[in-house]
Amino acid sequence: MPRSAAVLAVLLLGGCVVPVPLYVGTIGPGFGGAGAAAGLKDTCGADDLQVFVGQPYAELQAYGVPVGARVIRPGDAVTEDFSATRLNVRLDAGGRVAALTCG
Repeated sequence: MPRSAAVLAVLLLGGCVVPVPLYVGTIGPGFGGAGAAAGLKDTCGADDLQVFVGQPYAELQAYGVPVGARVIRPGDAVTEDFSATRLNVRLDAGGRVAALTCG
């Protein structure tokens, strides 16, 4: 009987957990630069750089890549830590800018 009481207590307490969204009010992975249109806040400057999507990475480099930006090439290992002020520059296999996101 004590074991069933413990299981019941765990089940009841589990219902009290409120999930917290991982990305609140920021542009997260997968949003590209569409954050402004979706009412999300651009915290890394990705929206201003969307003109470079589809362009060779060299074009963005010539314009100036923000300090601390993370350039992600196909096959690169990427940490899952989130920094709202960090720009992620995703490149395709041809070296063109595929996406610019905050994170």
